[in-house]
Amino acid sequence: MFCEKCGMKLAENAKFCQRCGAPVRPAPAGNSPGPDSPGQSLQYSYSSQPSAKKKMKKWPFILAVVLILAIACTIGGILLFRDISEKNNFANYISSAQRYLEEMDYEKAEDAYLKAIKIDPKQAEPYLKLADIYTAGNESDKAEAILKQGAEKTDNPEIIGRYSLYTYTEDFLIPTENEVKEGEYICEYTSGDSLPVLENADTEPGILTSRIRDFDGDGAEELLVLVLKYEETNAGHLILPADYACHKVYMRMYELNEGEVILQDEVPAIYPVLGAGDYEEAGIFIQESEGTIYIGGSSDNLIAGGATTTSMIDSFVMTYDGGAFTKLAGYDEPALGTTFDDESTPDKMAELLEDIGLEDAVGDMRKYSIAVLDFQADFDDLLMYVSGENDGSGDKEQYYSGFMEGVQRPELLGKVVFRLQLMQNENNR
Repeated sequence: MFCEKCGMKLAENAKFCQRCGAPVRPAPAGNSPGPDSPGQSLQYSYSSQPSAKKKMKKWPFILAVVLILAIACTIGGILLFRDISEKNNFANYISSAQRYLEEMDYEKAEDAYLKAIKIDPKQAEPYLKLADIYTAGNESDKAEAILKQGAEKTDNPEIIGRYSLYTYTEDFLIPTENEVKEGEYICEYTSGDSLPVLENADTEPGILTSRIRDFDGDGAEELLVLVLKYEETNAGHLILPADYACHKVYMRMYELNEGEVILQDEVPAIYPVLGAGDYEEAGIFIQESEGTIYIGGSSDNLIAGGATTTSMIDSFVMTYDGGAFTKLAGYDEPALGTTFDDESTPDKMAELLEDIGLEDAVGDMRKYSIAVLDFQADFDDLLMYVSGENDGSGDKEQYYSGFMEGVQRPELLGKVVFRLQLMQNENNR
């Protein structure tokens, strides 16, 4: 018999091992080791139990690995399914939006493109299509906002280029050319060559306002900018000196060309404005009719100068035909005088305005045969409006008394108060 702990051979009836002191368990009946097989009990005791414990310890680890792999496969499958589902939903929204555009249901098309952006904000198409919808609807603020969002999310060159057209006035033109502020301007009279002349409003030339539309119908936006300049008019008259200078409103058209904003054309629109007469009414509008965008305006000044009263009138209607403005009606130069012999100009202009839906703007043209607009008409978009009149603070009787004696006292004519309104949104007067 041998010790199960240290393997020492033990006496026949020993109860404890003489070497290690371990208690001696009695051998099972019929299994007593013989002299020919010493150590048999030792092999039996140490060969089975440790191996079972090791196997038991491995099972939790194996189970954990299996669970992790199962979870990973499940999550991967869900993500893959979701990715496929989202791609399908994105494509479905784009397809639906295109169908709505063909049906001219722009509200539903807008909604579909916005949902497509929520699914995948890095795709350029929804931003560009939404900008087209907003531009066609004359919603330049919304077009600018969606292009800005697209430029930030996609880095798409076309989106960035179109967005630069919307920011060009604010980021480039105004910092370099000044901005004309709306509000009231008070003008006083000063001595002229023979008669007093009203001083022009005390404002620096610069940018008045701007609009972005597809003016030539080529599918791309253009930028229309109104600019105030101060120049000589070459409109010498009894009341006005030969070198008379005044404020003029010019129109510019910019286009996007290979990512660059390019000036395509610049023409004078109306003058004088902001400081020519005792009474003034001037403005510029946009009107769309049957797919064509018309730009027009007029300037009407009643000039007294302390003596003979006369009128100075300018007007125009133009379109932009891809690279240049085309004048359809109006005066080539401001008409100056107490009467206007050219009846063809107001008649032609009145007929054109009636054809494009502005019947309520041509009352004075038909009545007085002068090409000036009634700015109470319902224009699609009134870009700017100027009104002015003498404030009645002068003493004209005293002025005329001195004038008859050859004395000019322009301060006795009072002052003229002008109000400049610059509309940033259509139909906002």
